Amino acid sequence: MTIDIKNRALQIAVLIAGFLILAAVTYRAVKANLAKKIIYAPSTKDFEKATSLEPGNAKFHDELGRLYEYSPLDMNRHLAVSELRTAIALAPTNPQSWLDLGAALEFGGKKAGAAECLLRADQLAPNIPRIQWAIGNLFLLHGNVTEAFHHLKVVLNGNAAYDQIVFPLAWKASSDGAEILRDLIPANVETQISYLNFLAARKEYSEAARVWKVIRDNPQKFPLPDAEYYLNTLLYTAKDPAEAYSVWKDLSERGLIASAMRSHPSNLMLNGDFEDPLINMGFDWIIHQVPGASISLDTTNFVSPGHSLSVLFDGTANVDLSNAIFEWVKVKPGNSYELTGDMMAKGITGVSGARLEVRDAMDPAALDKFSQGVLGDTEGWSRQVIDFTTGPKTDFILVNITRPPSPIPDSRTRGEFWVDNVALRDLTVQGPGQAAPKKTQTKS
Repeated sequence: MTIDIKNRALQIAVLIAGFLILAAVTYRAVKANLAKKIIYAPSTKDFEKATSLEPGNAKFHDELGRLYEYSPLDMNRHLAVSELRTAIALAPTNPQSWLDLGAALEFGGKKAGAAECLLRADQLAPNIPRIQWAIGNLFLLHGNVTEAFHHLKVVLNGNAAYDQIVFPLAWKASSDGAEILRDLIPANVETQISYLNFLAARKEYSEAARVWKVIRDNPQKFPLPDAEYYLNTLLYTAKDPAEAYSVWKDLSERGLIASAMRSHPSNLMLNGDFEDPLINMGFDWIIHQVPGASISLDTTNFVSPGHSLSVLFDGTANVDLSNAIFEWVKVKPGNSYELTGDMMAKGITGVSGARLEVRDAMDPAALDKFSQGVLGDTEGWSRQVIDFTTGPKTDFILVNITRPPSPIPDSRTRGEFWVDNVALRDLTVQGPGQAAPKKTQTKS
């Protein structure tokens, strides 16, 4: 257990300063002022003098007892116990004094007396995180993990600042994930998500999945971005899109993904018409801004009711959009699909056009196809089409809106292109898509 004597001394100084104002110029105020000056440079001799000047001040006796307990130069557990008992006699409802006495008795081998002190501190401060933290640590010293978790659970429920201290401590004390989840993690969803992310960072994926099920069934609300770290870990670190997709469906069932953002029955793409806000996580469009380009929704050029996606090149870089705009999509192995999208270009320089791409999310060697693409200036919208068949192990694909960098050295990309109505259809269920819509809107 760590004791910060300087901070406690400062707290005492503030209390005494307030006392001086109330006591005016009386003899008692003079003694208190002297004691205040002493504790700015705390030592056992200083506090001994302070307690002689103010024998009825429980805080001074408590500080002196802590010095006797922890000071490497003046350690004396017998005197520590004596001073702490005096502090308790003067202020019996101060949980910190009971906690300090319990620690002194514990380190002196008097476990029964220490247990009584901890019980009293617990009774006086059942919901104060710093007190419960100390009690929990002392029970860990006893090897009583169950009782320690009971107190540390209060800590987690009362202050998120302890999360990243308590979680690793718990895993050192117990390697039983079920026990930790049951006995330590409180029912509040904020702590559960914090613990979920801790496990994901440690690559404890099976334990994280267990915690996610608890979060899924927790009626408390939480915002969609709180699930982003876990989803990203599953997709890009654990490389487990199936589990990520299961989490995504759970989020949808909780109503965190608006119904308008879900894929339509005839289109496996999510928000393929760009009519909904881009949430930029999970199985929605993922947008990474890159040097030399600006990617945003556009309301002046579109095929769908009111939006398209615009990519504007500013001429400062040879832009590579290889992994800048994409969406994860769940598919079936061995099925035939058609990917379509409407694209339009204005003044795109270089020899590399903007295009659609579809590739196996886990094994690009199994599937990686591009559409014809657009370059320079197009006359209106151009329908891009990719017909493909998934491999025997392809469960997830990436649909990219891409442009490879120009092979010409020092090339600088200029111009702008738009994409709209990106759709993925299962040809085993429905026929191929229609030609590009005639009704479009473009800016002059």
